[in-house]
Amino acid sequence: MQILRDDATIKQIDKRINNKRAMQNKLLITSFLILVTSVSFSQITKKKDTLKTEEITVEKPYAPTISDAFKVRSNPDIENETKNLGKENVNYSIFSVPVASTFTPSKGKAQSIARGPKERLYENYVSAGYGNFNTPFLDAFMHFGDKRYNDFGIFLNHLSSEGGIKDVVLDDNFSDSKIDVYFKQFDRDYSWQVNAGVQQKLQNYYGLSNDITYTDAFIDAINPEQIHKTVYGGGKVTFEDSFFQGATAEIVNFSDDYNTNEIRLLVKPKLEFPISTEKINGEFLVDLISGRFKQSYDSGNDVNYSFLNLGFSPNFEIIRENLTINLGAKLYYVNDLEHKNTDYF
Repeated sequence: MQILRDDATIKQIDKRINNKRAMQNKLLITSFLILVTSVSFSQITKKKDTLKTEEITVEKPYAPTISDAFKVRSNPDIENETKNLGKENVNYSIFSVPVASTFTPSKGKAQSIARGPKERLYENYVSAGYGNFNTPFLDAFMHFGDKRYNDFGIFLNHLSSEGGIKDVVLDDNFSDSKIDVYFKQFDRDYSWQVNAGVQQKLQNYYGLSNDITYTDAFIDAINPEQIHKTVYGGGKVTFEDSFFQGATAEIVNFSDDYNTNEIRLLVKPKLEFPISTEKINGEFLVDLISGRFKQSYDSGNDVNYSFLNLGFSPNFEIIRENLTINLGAKLYYVNDLEHKNTDYF
């Protein structure tokens, strides 16, 4: 009985196992069918979808606006708490300790610049020559003194010719000689100079008309030689850092062998007034001339003349970085002392 009961129990157990396997197989088959059905439905649904993707572009002009900034309407009242504090005395001392330096600079070579030949200047010179028609020439300058304090110099100039030009009836020789000396003195705030000289010119008026026949007696009676002499002297002074810039003065006497004589006095003082970055310059003129001719062409009376010229030339100068403007004018007063006439310009 015990054995039979065991066989029945075994059969029941086998039956339960088989039922359980059958249920699992059904569940597996059912899940597979559901998956296949879902895939098929998804494919069918995708084929029936008629929606399309489109891109819509919206354009609008950009008009930015500026928002009102927050403005502080009141200023804070800040008290300076340090203005009433006194200075604090600081005591210190310097303790120097020598430190050996191991730095050794390398020796470099300066870049050389190619220089041209230096022009040689001569303080004194003499130039002389001799040419055709017996023409000697001399030009010389010599000066002495200390360039820092004073200087004395002399100029010599001569040019002449004995003439001898072919087919010239009258004399054709000429000469021109001149000597000029000067002395300069240099001081700290001013400098001055004086000079004097004399010049003589000789020439012959040998031009005769070819349309007129002259006799030998008439030609021999002609004296074509004329000699002009000029004697002059003058000076100038220059001031530094002064509204009176300086002045020049000169007196000249001119005469010839026909009793013609003329004397002239010329004075030119100069002033300068700086105003900020601008300058006002003013130059004055005093020109006096007086002379006489021995006789006029239409009568035997002497011709005398005298003139006084007074002038003023103001000039306003504006100076900027890259610009300079000069505004000026000239005013003149002329007086004919011989005939008592005046005029303005």
